[in-house]
Amino acid sequence: MSFNTAISGIHAANKRLEVAGNNIANSGTIGFKSSRAQFSALYSASQLGSGRNAVGDGVRLASMQQNFNQGESMTTSGNPLDMRIQGNGFFVVSDGGSLAYTRAGAFLKDAANFVVDSEGGRLQGYAANEQGEIKRGLRTDLQIDTSNVSARATTRVAENINLDASLPSLARLPVFDPADPATYTRAVGRTIQDAGSGAGATALPAADHELKQYFVKTGDSQWSMYVLIDGRNPVESEQRGAVARHP
Repeated sequence: MSFNTAISGIHAANKRLEVAGNNIANSGTIGFKSSRAQFSALYSASQLGSGRNAVGDGVRLASMQQNFNQGESMTTSGNPLDMRIQGNGFFVVSDGGSLAYTRAGAFLKDAANFVVDSEGGRLQGYAANEQGEIKRGLRTDLQIDTSNVSARATTRVAENINLDASLPSLARLPVFDPADPATYTRAVGRTIQDAGSGAGATALPAADHELKQYFVKTGDSQWSMYVLIDGRNPVESEQRGAVARHP
């Protein structure tokens, strides 16, 4: 009996360490709620009942209690979609088939402008009409409407590119031709934005454009870069070819 009592104590101590270790491991987890192990004593019993001098049989885990009190610290990443619940309540997110509840308010925007959590679950909320009035009882996926947001022109493009020094030189090949992959070593593309300009009949609407950079190896550690926007030279509209930059 004393052996079993000692073993139960070891199991209880091990469980307490497991809970404490889990709390420490998640100290940096957004929205994490710590747990606490609750233990209860075991007493020996017989069919005739227990005497007042009966010795206990050890200890057992009675329950795991989660702490849902308001967190004391608040961490922000500078993301405008970071949110925090002050007081009771949960954020509701949907994966399209089921709902989940969370206190973690680190949200972001997906490719379709839906507000989502780190797992891709869409934040739920009540829809509003054109007058900004909330339609209570009609829960929906929250989506940021950007149709009335004016475009902002791209003013600077920064690239971090590693070029393979072991590639052969193309210096002996004909003049660079974006339509011929044999005349360049690597191409990198990205989308840039034009905010539009002018007014009336001469107005240019806001639009996206494709910027492509072509890299041509001309020697050891020597590269030439050619730039095209929508397949055209962005500097001189009457000049065929591309803007070139050499090291």
